[in-house]
Amino acid sequence: MSVTVLYCEGNAKSIDIRVIRQLLPQCDIRPRGGKNANFLRSIIVDRRRNPNLACLVDRDKKNNRLITEEDVKSKFRELLPKFCSDGSRFMDYLCYFAGKDLLYMMRKSLHEWGFEDTSNKNKMHPEEIFLERIVSRIERIEKVWEWLPEWTALRQFISETNFS
Repeated sequence: MSVTVLYCEGNAKSIDIRVIRQLLPQCDIRPRGGKNANFLRSIIVDRRRNPNLACLVDRDKKNNRLITEEDVKSKFRELLPKFCSDGSRFMDYLCYFAGKDLLYMMRKSLHEWGFEDTSNKNKMHPEEIFLERIVSRIERIEKVWEWLPEWTALRQFISETNFS
């Protein structure tokens, strides 16, 4: 039997969880907070009761590092040539850059294009508003996993994984 329950880091309203729910509608997606000892312990204990349980976590390694705007800009300038059409990382850009890094670099342009928070409630940054609009649209579309080969591959991997 394939995976029926998928534990993910994050909370129920996070962007990651919302997108994963659209990619894997056949799975019961259960947010479990951050990658800490309780997260790992719950997977081990619950897997004994439910052999069709799997876990999906981010690849990030430096969770607790405080990153400044200049850190992001400096790294972006350093890596940009590698992502040009003749650059070594151009073909696999999704493996190398986190979307949030790219969105952060777009903050000023997004603001100029009208992505701004007009409410006095949340005071979201332009990149957060832009991302929310994208995810809201994803949540209304069927077969969104067909958009990217990586999403299709994830869906296929989860549906074909058999723990028996």
